Amino acid sequence: GMGGALIRKQNLTKKDTSTFFFFNVVVSLVCYLIIYFAAPYVARFYHEPSLVLLLRLLSISIIINAMGLVQRVLLIKSLAIVKVTRASLIASVIATIIAIVCAFYGLGIYSLVLMLLSQCTLNTLLLCVFCRWRPTLELSLESFHNFFSFGFSLLLTALLNIGFANIYQPLIAKNLSIVYAGFYFQAKRLYEVPILSISQVVDSVTYPILVRFQNDREGLESRYKKIVLFLVFVSAPIVVLISILARDIVLIFLGKNWVFSAQLLSILCFAGIFQILETTSGSLLKVEGRTKLIFKLELIKKVIIVINIIVFYRSVNHFTTPAGIDSVNCHFCRNTFYNTSTLRKKLNIKYAG
Repeated sequence: GMGGALIRKQNLTKKDTSTFFFFNVVVSLVCYLIIYFAAPYVARFYHEPSLVLLLRLLSISIIINAMGLVQRVLLIKSLAIVKVTRASLIASVIATIIAIVCAFYGLGIYSLVLMLLSQCTLNTLLLCVFCRWRPTLELSLESFHNFFSFGFSLLLTALLNIGFANIYQPLIAKNLSIVYAGFYFQAKRLYEVPILSISQVVDSVTYPILVRFQNDREGLESRYKKIVLFLVFVSAPIVVLISILARDIVLIFLGKNWVFSAQLLSILCFAGIFQILETTSGSLLKVEGRTKLIFKLELIKKVIIVINIIVFYRSVNHFTTPAGIDSVNCHFCRNTFYNTSTLRKKLNIKYAG
């Protein structure tokens, strides 16, 4: 969230970037310490003593990633997306090779740990190479307050999304069976691969572009409309194609035992285009500094989800059939459409003319 504040601010100073850097490092250290001391309890809960060391090693990545966050944000702000992608790709390839070598020499699960840590380390180092910025001890309480007031609502939104990310699976498992929950999970996973990838690219590219027109309402609206039009032409064919080829996609990637997931995937896909447009509308709200509205709209959507769940839970005859899962998908599509249309109204954007 606070990274978006850095991108939005027009005249960044060393105090701004250094304050952001040290804040992230401190937060990452606090998170690491929490995980470090909680690791024995987690291991005891799962009856896996080996989890103690694994969690403590894996959580080091939080600190490493925090050290490269400012560089990443500055590169995105300058629209150097290729450099960010190059750093990530190079780090991933080298880390994968390291993991394969470690696995060959019998390191087992620790080869995956080394892969994650090496990927984070290499990515951070490459970001430092591509972005020549270095932190100083120039800190500002005013900068921190401005960034925090902007980013706190986005942080709450992210936590809300994490909490509701997999809310339907347990409900399906309880009212139908774990088998149908598995069908839904696999369909959702196949849906998220292209849609989330497009959404992340859209957010990382459109936001810094729109920020440049934050003081020019006419120019901002013009660029926004062009971006929306472009996304519709690009994403709509992809979504329709996935929906049509859902059965073949499931058979290729999951096998014939998961063929029921194809039906669910076809329905989920129609929410995809609205989710992408929702991301773009959210970028425009961030440009205008209306992060509290983003959180409020997301909260309303989650309330609707809870109402849907209560209705489904009471309507046992409806929900305890495979068709009930289709209804879950339809409600997901409807909620996404609601958020997209509401955002458009709040932004006072007219597409005609």
